[in-house]
Amino acid sequence: MSPEQYLVFEPFRLDLINQCLWRGEQALTLTPKAFAVLRHLVAHSSRLVSKEELFQTAWPETVVSDAALKVCIGEIRKVLGDDHKTPRFVETLHRRGYRFLPTVTTTPPVVSIQYPVASRSNQSPGSQARSPSPSPLRTQRAVE
Repeated sequence: MSPEQYLVFEPFRLDLINQCLWRGEQALTLTPKAFAVLRHLVAHSSRLVSKEELFQTAWPETVVSDAALKVCIGEIRKVLGDDHKTPRFVETLHRRGYRFLPTVTTTPPVVSIQYPVASRSNQSPGSQARSPSPSPLRTQRAVE
């Protein structure tokens, strides 16, 4: 897989690692097959993606009817709020396939940074530094 984490087409972003579609901070639900179809369309935006190519992507080594692909495209359009008559996202090229219309950009994965634990000098006001408890051996000697 490429180093990109998201394929972005405003106002959506396709999270490739977690296999999720986002609109802002809202995760949108897609079935795994619809996600696979959308991912392939988005990755090959602005060009005709044939039905056969989509069948190989979402249903490798499985024979399914055109209806299965139409159901996935319908699900994708519903989630994106797209209309097949005046498409903004997925254009149907009758008997040939589909084209993803928006411009797509990529973003790299977010790297989490681990910060060291704060030292005593960096503690917030009001927090007290704890000294280690005296060992039982030291306590006994002090008493004797």
